[in-house]
Amino acid sequence: MKYPKISIIMPVYNRASLVQETLKSIQDQSYRNWESIVVDDDSTDDTWNVISSFADNDNRIKIFKKPEGILKGPSASRNYGLSKANGDFIHFFDSDDILQLNFYEEIVSSFVSNNVDSVITRIAFFEDSIKNNLRWMTPPLISKNFIVDVLSKQIVSTQNVLWRKNFLESTRILFNENVSAFEDIDFNIRNFVISNKFIVRNDLFVYIRKHKDSLTLSDKNIIKRNLDWLFVLVNLVKFLSDNNFYNVAVSKYAASQSKGLLMNLIREGYMDRHIYNYWLFMNKELMKSFQLFNLFIYNAKILLIASFSFLKKIVE
Repeated sequence: MKYPKISIIMPVYNRASLVQETLKSIQDQSYRNWESIVVDDDSTDDTWNVISSFADNDNRIKIFKKPEGILKGPSASRNYGLSKANGDFIHFFDSDDILQLNFYEEIVSSFVSNNVDSVITRIAFFEDSIKNNLRWMTPPLISKNFIVDVLSKQIVSTQNVLWRKNFLESTRILFNENVSAFEDIDFNIRNFVISNKFIVRNDLFVYIRKHKDSLTLSDKNIIKRNLDWLFVLVNLVKFLSDNNFYNVAVSKYAASQSKGLLMNLIREGYMDRHIYNYWLFMNKELMKSFQLFNLFIYNAKILLIASFSFLKKIVE
């Protein structure tokens, strides 16, 4: 029997205290034919020494320092790691998360038994230990209105989707290196639009660690996160429209999200030409989804917040 190889691509930055547990959860997998491609993004702590120790004792773990000239951030690290992957299946994983012990065995079984391009699992969040502090988990996934669910509920991330490598090679879709948040939603949706050949394993979990230094769950740099999400949202709506996946549900969600993001940015005192473009986007989506009452309400709220923010600046 042939045992296909899984390439686990893991960006890492200043995770000396956590990456050991993550790599251990990979080493402890019941499925043995894998390679872990760890890309260090110029860590300033002891991360390189930690991952080097693992690589010295397990030749399946391959470590790389991201070359000069490549953008900083997890997206560029994932893209670089993908160029080094030799597996049949690709798993983009994070350096602070944990896997069920039979995770890859079940994933490979699903790929082998089904003619699919991706296998999707569920997510559970934890603090400190998956045994003692399991906080909450995403609801079971269903395939009805899947694209809208991925966009609006954001329950499909990098960690809980595995891809057939030759499919990713055929799409040539990479992670957007110009954003540092929500790049996973962008990457996943663009690939899901090209292929609806996937299965969902609601019985399998990726355990995502919730902690203050998490790039995904951190509240740091709210303005940048809001701008990134608006950028991703606008471009995804256009992409879905160009590929005939655009509908009223997408339009309603886009209008609601852009309204909230605009309000947050204006409240934080962020005002530039991008705000005007995103304001136009919100109004177009409101009109497309026939939300004429909300058109008035949302614009009135934004005008009120903008006026208050302007007066606050004058006073200060």
